[in-house]
Amino acid sequence: MKMHTNESIKRGKKGSGFLLGALDRLKHSRRLRFTRAGKWFFWLTVAMGVAAVNSGNNMLYMLVSVQLSMIIISGILADMNLKGLQIERYVPSRVVAREHFLVELTIECSKRFVPSFALKLVDIVQGPGALKRKRRERTKGPCAFVSRVGPGEKITTRYELALPRRGLFRFDRLLVLTSFPFGFFETWIEFRGSSDILALPYPAGTFKLPLVRSGRGMGHIPRAAPGRGNDFFALRELKPGDDIRAMAHKASARMSKPIMIEMEDNALPRLEITLDNYLGNRDKAVSNVDDNYSHDAYVPYAADPMERLVSRAAALAGEASRQGFVISLSVRGGMAGPGFGRPQLLKLLSLMALLEQGERTVSIPRADPLAERIVIGMEV
Repeated sequence: MKMHTNESIKRGKKGSGFLLGALDRLKHSRRLRFTRAGKWFFWLTVAMGVAAVNSGNNMLYMLVSVQLSMIIISGILADMNLKGLQIERYVPSRVVAREHFLVELTIECSKRFVPSFALKLVDIVQGPGALKRKRRERTKGPCAFVSRVGPGEKITTRYELALPRRGLFRFDRLLVLTSFPFGFFETWIEFRGSSDILALPYPAGTFKLPLVRSGRGMGHIPRAAPGRGNDFFALRELKPGDDIRAMAHKASARMSKPIMIEMEDNALPRLEITLDNYLGNRDKAVSNVDDNYSHDAYVPYAADPMERLVSRAAALAGEASRQGFVISLSVRGGMAGPGFGRPQLLKLLSLMALLEQGERTVSIPRADPLAERIVIGMEV
């Protein structure tokens, strides 16, 4: 895939939960700055030049000329080192905040004869809570290092990253830096190509759901129960009022008494999670269900009541999904209808990831009137 030297963005393909982005190099994107060693060498060269002029010593002139040649050669080789590079980035489409994941970078050298050495690939990530970068920190960020890329060679490298909080993050730019060959300068070029990634809320705490089955009261352990389903549950003796059409004839003949086939109740338990995202002026988030939530074990931004609420709702949704509940979500001004399984869980977590603080005047609708309801919100 060829790289275009313009400011357009090649949109990536989506597949297998990953986003592929081919990054384009910007025109006039080359930057250069002295390293600490380069500054010392430069001022040493200046001092040697002054000494050579004052003394007229030919050996000093020769030494200064060698030092100046090294500076010039360093800049030329660094520029050649960054030419003919093509970059592709692979990132997952969804991750969980604070959990580590891998970002894959593929670098290709399209030069015919000369390899590239000592390349540092730095991603610039924009997202919720991102701080404005200082000038000296503009080349800092999550990075990977490639020691050598041969002519026509393609190398894949990876680095590990954990996003600090929920929300939509964008891998906006990528910098390719090098201090090759002498370490006097740090030179970099900038590639443009955005890849969006959704950070789902980090689940805080473990919920023990008391609900077992819709319409069957309360309990502690989810279990199968007899009912009017389609799956076999058990065999039992005939009771008054049983439908004779459900008799197991072979079992009855074998045991010399009427035996009935009992089917399993296929009705799934239902749970509606109501997340009250109006915070008011309070600073303590609670819910009407017990859990083992710990402030110390949670994320650094746990002091934010909104993040605590969303993270507890995420933990509740995950536990309900694991136990086979039909789950739904309602917030101020919106809701997500009932569903079950991993697709429904991802749908609810994606909505929570982008949820913002609501207004007091906005009501909370019922997403599933048939479901048991658990409210997570501020203490009143």
